[in-house]
Amino acid sequence: RGYSEQGRTRLKRDILDHFASQYEFDVPSGMVEREFEGIWSQVQDDMKRNGTDWEALGKTESESREEYLTIATRRIRLALLLSEIGRENDISVSRQELNQAVLEQARRFPGREKEVAEYFSNNAEALSSVHAPLFEDKVIDFIIEMASIKEEVVSVEDLYVSPDEPEVEEVKKDTKKSSEPKKRKSTKSSNKKPATKKPAVKRSTKKKAK
Repeated sequence: RGYSEQGRTRLKRDILDHFASQYEFDVPSGMVEREFEGIWSQVQDDMKRNGTDWEALGKTESESREEYLTIATRRIRLALLLSEIGRENDISVSRQELNQAVLEQARRFPGREKEVAEYFSNNAEALSSVHAPLFEDKVIDFIIEMASIKEEVVSVEDLYVSPDEPEVEEVKKDTKKSSEPKKRKSTKSSNKKPATKKPAVKRSTKKKAK
């Protein structure tokens, strides 16, 4: 299951990278600023928690701000693009799907399920943090259905190799946590995996959807 999930993550990354390379358009500065502020706040919190500074990271604050601003712009552009694809193809998240996702979130806090469920119900921003990834995944599923997919067998090491811009995904994971009622430690997959298995990774090779 872990290999399958990682294969989908890689396929999704390929699709988003493809769109990012194919589409260039202006995005609302206000949306970019809000996205950047969320990222930057998390970066600073992580630095304080880990006791690091810019010198230890090997870059200046100005360089990092520019880097994360680029990431914020990319995210907003891709979000708008996926939103348009979803709108044109009548893709939406049903109330039942949203309720199920909230229930799954609540189950991560044994004994506090009711409290967590109420938190999401009464917090529009928190509910949006649940809705957004659901919608994104449904659009990605639609794109995959419209594409020619070829499976590629790779080693476990290649399956879990870090992307070219690891900080993009790492920050994205952390910022999603910011709206949850309680901070939790990262649950990354362990790098210690049996080297004998070779999972198949789905990758998009020819896109039919436009």
